[in-house]
Amino acid sequence: MAMLISGRSALRHIRNERSQRAFPPRTNLRAMPNRFSPPTVSQIDAAQKLLGCRNQPVHCIVSRREDRRKHPDVICHVKSSALARGSFFHHDAELCVSSPEAVFLQIHHSASDIEAIAVGFELCGTYIRVSDEHVIYGIPPVSSVVKIRSYLRRCQHERHAARALRNLDFVCEHSNSIRETALALYLSLPMSRGGAGLPKPILNKSIDVSKLTGVAWREDLRWTDIGWPGLNIGVEYDSDEFHSNPEKLAQDARRRTLLQAAGCEVIVVTNDQFRRISELDKVVKAIYRGMGKYQRCRARGFRLKQAALHKELLRLGR
Repeated sequence: MAMLISGRSALRHIRNERSQRAFPPRTNLRAMPNRFSPPTVSQIDAAQKLLGCRNQPVHCIVSRREDRRKHPDVICHVKSSALARGSFFHHDAELCVSSPEAVFLQIHHSASDIEAIAVGFELCGTYIRVSDEHVIYGIPPVSSVVKIRSYLRRCQHERHAARALRNLDFVCEHSNSIRETALALYLSLPMSRGGAGLPKPILNKSIDVSKLTGVAWREDLRWTDIGWPGLNIGVEYDSDEFHSNPEKLAQDARRRTLLQAAGCEVIVVTNDQFRRISELDKVVKAIYRGMGKYQRCRARGFRLKQAALHKELLRLGR
């Protein structure tokens, strides 16, 4: 019987496969087993080779408590009830891997709310965090909010499923980078969690600039990093990563000029601003003002929660 790789190990595999643009197609999950026996030494070895982590234990799921292995290279998690449809896919005859939707639920067993939400952004976004130092951009998403919600509803009686559903409400699709994810979370999380309490945004929202460029209607679009439905206001994250690229700087400048000419108020946030809460406060006030609203803070202990959130988001965006 195959070994089922789960949790952080499955997330590592998904990241590896996405980095090679080789994530497998969905298969007929109904034909797959629902129970998994103790992993063998050869399966553990194969899993470590697959993940490229010889010095780290592999997380896996077993069906019974007595099936757990006392082995330094594996951590067994017991799942005695049947797995929900869509929980995993076959890698080969010896190994199965948890699906992106299952990983979002499983990551809640060991992650903070912010880390778990950020994993949701990544699974539904266009970047991969291969490691703290290595991020790949421009990769198609492997899941969506709709797919994850559908899966979680099939698992509603499982541990952490209710928490995962609550956190899914804050996941936005189409994020292009870790810092874009962090900024969107800072702006949209409720004040009770230390966020700015703004409405849930649309990431990489399209703006029609056809009238300005003379191209046929809806045939010439520009995108703003963070926007809101029905509002002509956009937030642009200005990353240091491309500051040495004159062509990229020129493209961004032309795009922002077109967005502003199309009636979209563009607010730029730099890395330096993101590192300081006092600067982010100014950004938040400008966004509220652009929306014709006032920021009203009624959350008890807001500044402490804000500082804790900001610290975690900075750590996330390293």
